[in-house]
Amino acid sequence: MNKKVKSRNKKETSVYKRTIEPPKPRKKSLKREWGIRFSLFLGLIIVITYLFPKGKSYQYADYKVGSVVDKEIIAPDDFPILKTPEELENERKKALEKVKPVFYRDEKVQKNVISKINKLFGDINNIAKKETEIVDLKSKIDPQKPDSVLQKKIALAQNDFDSLCEEFTKNYHLEPDNKRWDFIIQSTDLYKKKFKGELVRILNDLYSIGILNVSKSDFTDNNKKIIVKSNGKEKEELPEKFYDIESAKEEISNRLRKIYGTKGDTVNVAYEVINSFLQPDIIYNKEETQKVKDETIRKIPVTSGFVLKNQRIIDAHEVVTKDVYKKLQSLVAHTAEKNIKKGGIRIILPFLGKGLYLSLILLLLFSYLFIYKKEIFYDNSKFSLVVLIFLLTGLFFYILTTRMNLSEFLVPVTISSMLFAIIFDGITAFYGTVAIAFIASGFMGNEFSIVIITIITGTVAIYSVLKVRNRIQIFKASLFIALSYFILMFIMGTLQYANMGTVFENFYKYALPNSIFSPMLTLGLLAGIESIFKVTSDMTLLELSDLNRPLLKMLSMKAPGTYHHSIIMGTLAERAAESIDANSLLARVGAYYHDIGKMEKPDYFIENLMGRKNKHENLTPSMSCLIIISHVKDGLEIAKKYKLPKVIKDFIPMHHGTSLITYFYEKAKEKTGEKYINEADFRYPGPKPQTKETGIVMLADSVEAATKSLKEPSASRIREMVKSIVESKFKEGELDECALTLKDLNKISESFIAVLTSMFHTRIEYPGQEKAAAQKSEQKILEKL
Repeated sequence: MNKKVKSRNKKETSVYKRTIEPPKPRKKSLKREWGIRFSLFLGLIIVITYLFPKGKSYQYADYKVGSVVDKEIIAPDDFPILKTPEELENERKKALEKVKPVFYRDEKVQKNVISKINKLFGDINNIAKKETEIVDLKSKIDPQKPDSVLQKKIALAQNDFDSLCEEFTKNYHLEPDNKRWDFIIQSTDLYKKKFKGELVRILNDLYSIGILNVSKSDFTDNNKKIIVKSNGKEKEELPEKFYDIESAKEEISNRLRKIYGTKGDTVNVAYEVINSFLQPDIIYNKEETQKVKDETIRKIPVTSGFVLKNQRIIDAHEVVTKDVYKKLQSLVAHTAEKNIKKGGIRIILPFLGKGLYLSLILLLLFSYLFIYKKEIFYDNSKFSLVVLIFLLTGLFFYILTTRMNLSEFLVPVTISSMLFAIIFDGITAFYGTVAIAFIASGFMGNEFSIVIITIITGTVAIYSVLKVRNRIQIFKASLFIALSYFILMFIMGTLQYANMGTVFENFYKYALPNSIFSPMLTLGLLAGIESIFKVTSDMTLLELSDLNRPLLKMLSMKAPGTYHHSIIMGTLAERAAESIDANSLLARVGAYYHDIGKMEKPDYFIENLMGRKNKHENLTPSMSCLIIISHVKDGLEIAKKYKLPKVIKDFIPMHHGTSLITYFYEKAKEKTGEKYINEADFRYPGPKPQTKETGIVMLADSVEAATKSLKEPSASRIREMVKSIVESKFKEGELDECALTLKDLNKISESFIAVLTSMFHTRIEYPGQEKAAAQKSEQKILEKL
């Protein structure tokens, strides 16, 4: 009998374990894993090195306008003085303002419009003839002698008339059956001809001058001429000479009133007819105008003079002026161009130097990840995410500063800092921000100021979004970032003797929009990153913490006792996590969902009995054990169905670890004997907690359950119980794989005691009064865990 029980227990347990244990991951070679990371690292360096501006150099980078040079600088060659981007932009802007827009006269428009007018009056004559025919047929009707043949002719004529009117409306968007058209349809042919002649004459007069296809209000400078091309000839004209659509309509209305006076229907019909055919014949030629603009820009020289060989650019101990700064930057560009022309190793030396510069910067960051953040470094998905954030920063700098030649203050570097802080942690975010600051310096020619501004604004952004608890908090970051930009730009401006007007202009034109939109872009990018890289930010955890979410509401209805237990655990776990600087939000949310598997068989768990009979009384210990353990497998399946993030799923198996289900294990030993029982069959399959947060939830689960068993939960009993449970879990090795230290465990215990003591009414105790009773009670509780 005992052998059969043992055999059956082993079979049931082994079947269950095959179900719940996840498939073992395929073993990947260590060499391949390192190869992936090295490829990502090398790819990042190559791409950003390529994105670095080619003309920037670290030579003379320390010299700014207002600084004092420590040595004489002599020109080694003849070289041109390059205009600054601002000078070129201003010259191009002024030149483009003088470019005359190009138009062409479409001679076919007038002919087409007149042709349509002639066709329209031909159709009006057909309608008039058909209406006359109907009137004539109706005049032949004799009320005394009904004539069916005549009625049929009238009906056919009426159908033809209606068809002509419908076709007329379809072709011209006019309604000839409207009463105001009676005067023209019922008029004589001579009147129709005269009426048509007036309309044609008005249109010919308008087209003899020309009608623009753009509004004259678009021309801000009334003295600026346009070029009109017609029949192979070009002529410069003022826009005021021509009509636009609005002024043409106004002219038509005035001319019609002058001809027909108070004849309302006549004026209205004439206006409708002309308006339906009116088209501009002076057409703006965008392509030709753009060619003229491109040619104008091409002709603007990019240089503003020359420096001759051996000419002194600046003497030692002199102040760098704007003109001297231009010469220094021009010398740098000339030297780079000369090296490229010489060829050989000189071509690759700048790229090699920039690549090594990047390698050292990024090596420091990734070394930090390797030593202190192994969970990021050894996770290929997270490692790739770090690389992507740096690539995004490089692309922002390349597009905005190199390609679009905009200010560096418009580059949203704080996005990277906020993404690092929200997805990972504050320290990683700070190291990432420092690395980004030096990369930014590379893009800006080794400028010292951009390093300081990026580090400080990035740090402010990190602080603004750390431990985010609502989405509004991210938008508050805009205010702090803007304030930090303002202060830093003012300080740097004073140090560099810059014009304060320019400093403030750069702030509200570039830094302020950057500060406003960076948090918005961060939110947008965060949603995509979470989906692609399967990471979970505090924003997602906040959404999961809503007790009105369908899964938590279902738990409250199906297993109310478990729901209540999870809520209390959430409070315990949150307070404990706060005491050791762990992720308190993750701990609380993990506690909410850790027991969702109990919804499948709620009546088999004591917190849901509500005074009902315990179903385990009719089951064997091994079967009871299988049912109890199955809530882990059921929980994982529910979590998969509701697409819970992996960090939340981990709480489901880890909050039990490999703990022994003591009550049923002891009961099985009593029934079958210890030698027939395999202890492993009565343990949860694990894994053990891998993070501080899962370890906290394991302890909170045991402590909360045990507290309910205390008959008189006084402060001293609660303290003894908490200490005993924490010590027990530690000795059993359940916390060996998470990063909780003895100091952390002490702080966790104290936080548990504080929360649980506040939840129960306490009374004054005297030392040693209940110590013996408490120890006995705790021993019984521990046996059930």
